[in-house]
Amino acid sequence: MGGRVLSPRAGARRNGIQRRRSIAVIALFSIGLVSPAAPAQTAEAPQWKVGYKWTFQSVSGLPPVTGTWQREVIESLPDGKFTVQMENGNKLTFDGETNSLDSRGPEYSWKRFDFPLRLGKEWTHERKLDAYGRETATWKVRAYESVTVPAGTFDCFRVDGVVWQTRNYMMYAPTTSHEDYTYWYCPEVKWVARWKGHRRAYSGAPYVDSESVLTSFVGDR
Repeated sequence: MGGRVLSPRAGARRNGIQRRRSIAVIALFSIGLVSPAAPAQTAEAPQWKVGYKWTFQSVSGLPPVTGTWQREVIESLPDGKFTVQMENGNKLTFDGETNSLDSRGPEYSWKRFDFPLRLGKEWTHERKLDAYGRETATWKVRAYESVTVPAGTFDCFRVDGVVWQTRNYMMYAPTTSHEDYTYWYCPEVKWVARWKGHRRAYSGAPYVDSESVLTSFVGDR
């Protein structure tokens, strides 16, 4: 069937209503009552440089204990890797995505970071703990939000993770640990401004909270 034919007067009236609606929407945008859709946020892997240094204040344990820890890039290695020095002088190796690497091999290393980061991205990673244990971790980029820590206020990607570790010993019942983990990756400081954990070491054990916040970052922004 054909559509209904409008009279010239009715057509003019409809066009006038549509024009008034368009003008009203433009006016709402201009005074901030209606906001256009925000552009998609994406973070590529940071380009670390020798001399970058992050200092964190931490609190964890039962009862809670406060402390300070640091990571400083001291050497650039082949394949995009870096040597990073801890506050106690010990050294770690990090990959180009800022994951610390286990010296025993890639099958023992975790993958907290999986760039590029974007809202809604998810990934799962499994690794060996030792001859008796394995870990499965799932991660999801939940939000892009402003975070305030002692080092300043930054726009960050909030990534939530769930980590399960299971160990099976021949003479004992299997043990399972669980942790809900969140970090805020902030492109401006080339790494994380806040870490937060909620962990149970084994079934029936109390949950222990931990948190670290960035107090200073040395490097270019």
